[in-house]
Formats: sequence, C-alpha cells, structure tokens
Amino acid sequence: MEMRLRIESMTLPAFDWYAALIAGSVAGELPGRLSGIMAAGLMVSMGWAQQAGAGPEVSILVPSGASVEGIQIAFFMGGPFGGHGVVAPEPKMQRFVFDASVNGVAANRVQAVVYMPGCELSRYDIAMGGESVERQAECKVLPAWPLGGQLVMDARTVAALGKHHSPLEIEVGYMAFWVSDFFGIMDGLVTTFHVATVPLGKDGSFSVMLPELVQDPAEKSAKERYRGAFLFRLREKKTWNIVGTLRPTEFAISPFDGLELRTQYPALRFELKP
Repeated sequence: MEMRLRIESMTLPAFDWYAALIAGSVAGELPGRLSGIMAAGLMVSMGWAQQAGAGPEVSILVPSGASVEGIQIAFFMGGPFGGHGVVAPEPKMQRFVFDASVNGVAANRVQAVVYMPGCELSRYDIAMGGESVERQAECKVLPAWPLGGQLVMDARTVAALGKHHSPLEIEVGYMAFWVSDFFGIMDGLVTTFHVATVPLGKDGSFSVMLPELVQDPAEKSAKERYRGAFLFRLREKKTWNIVGTLRPTEFAISPFDGLELRTQYPALRFELKP
C-alpha cells in the first residue's frame, strides 16, 4: 500500500507547534491527517490525492518489516515556493508519495527528514531534474530508555488539576531544532515530532520510553544552538484541551521548558506551567 499526498499553497496565520499538532493529528491516534504545518512564511495544506499529479513525485519506501505506525516526515521543497510539514500516515503504509510541485510548477530541490519510532532519523537532500525520484528509508536501531516522572503536587497544581474532570495524559514531543538549519530556514517554527502519549497517574506520576536521540547522528552533527529537546504537555484525554507545559526541575532547556537530550535520566520531577 502507498500514501499519496498533494500539496497546495495557502496562507495561514502563524501558530505554535502544539496548535498545529492539535489542528492535525497525532501519529497513531488519528492516522492519515496532517500533524503539523509550518514554513518560512508560507504554509501548505496536504490532502489525499486520488490520482497521481502531472508533476514529478518523490517516493520514500519504508523498510520491509518496520513498524509504520508513528512514522512522520518533515519536508521542504525549493523553488518559487516553499513547503515544510510533518505527515502522520495511516498504519500499514509502506510507501509515501507526494507531488514535488505546486500549481504545476515543479520543485528543483526536495529535502526530507523521516522520523521512524525505534530508528535513527533519516535525512534526504534530493536534486530534482523534472523526473520522479524514489528513496529507500533504512532503520538503524536507536535505543530507548524509560523515564519515570513525577508532577510536583503543590497546592496550585492540585487546584489546577481539580478543574479537569476528564482523564489527563502527557504528550511528549521531540523539538528538532536542527531541521530548520538543514532546510536552510533562518526564521520559522520548530519542527516537532510526536514521540509518545502516556497517562498521568492520580498521584501525578507517569512513565514513558524515550528514544536516545542524543546519540542520533543528526543530533550529534548539529550545531550547538540547534540541539534538540523533549517537550512535555499535559492535556485532557477526551478534548485535547491543554492544561499546561511540564517543566523538568533538572536538565531544563530554556526558553521552551524542554528536557535536555541525554542517554539516561534519573527519576525526574516536573512543575506544571499553565
């Protein structure tokens, strides 16, 4: 099976990564929709193309046997236009196909970053010569480590949580700052990949498996200012209404209140930031 995307230009107001994530989908939860859209001043909309477009296409093949749930792709097309987004495919899709053109104008360059759970990130920089291009993604195993977290249950936090009757869960994202540098975007929103969603215990505890992204070649080769971080958001499970950001009391990255990428973590405490 394959997934085929068509890209059309449109203008949208700027919004933060999480609003973009909510407006689209979270990989594995609402498959087959856009989970984030962002560009250097130009947003793109992506819908399912029922037929192949007239312009060149880029295909990315997922390794046989690899889990396809949770795969996300960030891409940027070079030309008289630009598009950059994160795609959450439907499960069981082994091929991703998207038109490398906008309004009949072909891109001359396509860059892509593929996030596959349990694998190192894959990067592609493709020179387009007006012909369709196919690339095979590889899964080089990336270890993961469990993180045990505890929300600081002070009076303010207890009062804030008491206002929500829906079960609460924690959304974990990977802020890949280096992607902007890879795409050559000097001023744009942060590319964020969905990592996991886990429930918050009644006592404020939670546990999540985090990929060892600090060892990923893309992170290791990134400039210091573009090193990534994990971001934790607390939300209602049923409505996805955001309760706040969880800021770690150790290894915090400012100004996003993210968690520094490390090989392992001790048990960490988090403060709720509405």
